[in-house]
Amino acid sequence: MRAVADVVTAISAVFLLLALAERLPFYGIYSSPFGVIKVGSKLAVWVCAFVLMLLMEITLRRENGQLTRLLTRPTPLRLFLFAMLVYSANGRLIGAVDTIPARYLPFTILREFDFDFDEFDFLFSNRGVPAYLFLAHDHYLPFFPPFAGLLALPVYMFSVWSGVAPTSSLATDLEKLSASTIAAGSVVVLYMTLKRLTNEAAALLITTLYAFGTGTFSISAQALWQHGPSELFLAATLYCLVRGMEERRYSAYAGFFLAAAVICRYTNLLIALPLTIYILFHRRDQIVRFLLFALPLGVLLTLYNYLLFDSVVLVPYAMQVTDEAHWTPLFAGLAAKLVSPNRGLLIFSPVLLFSFIGIYLAWIQKGSELFRYLAIGVALNIAFYSRWPVWRDEWSFGPRYLTDIAPLLALFLVPSYSVLQPRRALRWTFVSLGALSIVIHAMGAFLPGGWNPDVGSKSRRVWSWSDGQLIYSLRTFIHKTTGKFAPHDYPKMAVSVNPPEVNRAAPVEITVSMYPGTDTDPLDCYLLIRSPEGEIRFLTQGSVSSVPTPFMPTLVLRQPRIESIRHRLGDAMPPGRYKILPLLFRAGSRFDLSSEAEGRVFEGQMMDISFLPTGAERRNSP
Repeated sequence: MRAVADVVTAISAVFLLLALAERLPFYGIYSSPFGVIKVGSKLAVWVCAFVLMLLMEITLRRENGQLTRLLTRPTPLRLFLFAMLVYSANGRLIGAVDTIPARYLPFTILREFDFDFDEFDFLFSNRGVPAYLFLAHDHYLPFFPPFAGLLALPVYMFSVWSGVAPTSSLATDLEKLSASTIAAGSVVVLYMTLKRLTNEAAALLITTLYAFGTGTFSISAQALWQHGPSELFLAATLYCLVRGMEERRYSAYAGFFLAAAVICRYTNLLIALPLTIYILFHRRDQIVRFLLFALPLGVLLTLYNYLLFDSVVLVPYAMQVTDEAHWTPLFAGLAAKLVSPNRGLLIFSPVLLFSFIGIYLAWIQKGSELFRYLAIGVALNIAFYSRWPVWRDEWSFGPRYLTDIAPLLALFLVPSYSVLQPRRALRWTFVSLGALSIVIHAMGAFLPGGWNPDVGSKSRRVWSWSDGQLIYSLRTFIHKTTGKFAPHDYPKMAVSVNPPEVNRAAPVEITVSMYPGTDTDPLDCYLLIRSPEGEIRFLTQGSVSSVPTPFMPTLVLRQPRIESIRHRLGDAMPPGRYKILPLLFRAGSRFDLSSEAEGRVFEGQMMDISFLPTGAERRNSP
């Protein structure tokens, strides 16, 4: 059994490396009796295969062939691999334009040895400077801090040095793999921290809730946001501080990881300040070493900002704080961030209610100085984002901005769990809320997204249950699989083909009926036509194009409208059975066929059309 596992693991590793280099020997599109099969298009398939086989092999070796001990007797490595397996299982990137710089930064560093995006003209040609880039000294630079992309370098190295191009679809797969790896690393570090505070069973339970019942699952593991590296370094900070309660020198090491968390996400200063005060008052003999460990990363950030932006503080990302004039009233934002149906932390992760109970318990207990300073950091972070002018988190699942403090909130589950464990009712409440949290964030990872709180009234949707994100995801999933129950803000589309079978020389009429939803943003309408071999082309009013060309560009749907194509489409097509797919994108979005493409709004049901050979073609055929 072990020998077989070794061989299969080695084979899966080879195929993963080939996939990372886009060198799979059978990569491509094939016809089969069951339809068109696309092989090798998803890196996640090969990642999951390798991780699963490696997980099984390690368990077989260390547990005398007993696979049942895979989860009952975890090790850091097995925990890491299991988290990677779950995070990769949805097979897609769930990000936004904010993560694009981190996606392409490893390419420019490894190929050009610089930080500018000048060579990636596909990101900005004919579109001006996009929101995620900044033009300085005639160079296109990332608007956001670059450290998420730097942390992803080891994942990208093999692919970039194998010749994978930035325009390849593998770029998004590499971003997802990097994000999953970083998030899984934070899971392991937190588990090692919790084992120093409680027994192994409780540590595993709380780690599971952190890994799959918070934004770590639905946000950090899905794309290269700043949140994933922030959580990793905050978890490492917690490990050093907790271990520093017994071995004082580890308190000084926390300075390095806390500085890393700050340069990854500047709002972590709100956590760094109370923790620095904690070191000053309670680990005074370590304060100098603590600051010295933090210094190199502070110098690195200073050099990066000064050399690229001619400023140490007033860099584009940090300028958001000074530019925003309309701050949210504290209590209105606080209510929305904690209990609103669509951005409430306690709605999307209800088990974290026990974290706030843990904060109270830690505050009143003697000998809990570290926990008190951590509580201050949590409070400052929540208060800041409650006041933040764009507190609605825009295009994301749940309260994205509060994802960074998930390791701290997980730590506060320890005092709660120790108190509720003897009480059966409270224990079952804890487990039930934990299971619900996991289900909710699994919905964010596996069900379709696209909900935005800014459709219509800027605050109405945030407080709506019937028009909320969770209901929206369920309705969208049902709609994509059955064609029914579309969310009401969707623009609706229907396509009819007359006749469905036509000689190539005869005219055909394709009619597109479009109906508005509550979202009236400008849209581009595409009609994609796919051949039996998988080749994709685009129908326009006057031609068939091989480049992504909108059938109806810059369309504003405020009332129903009907558009049609009537000409001899078959002249440009070999005989065969084709599929037509209607798509709506937000106007000006970069066309991308991935299911989570930025700006993609609607995907209709595919319609069949067959182009038959003409009489002359039939006579000349062998």
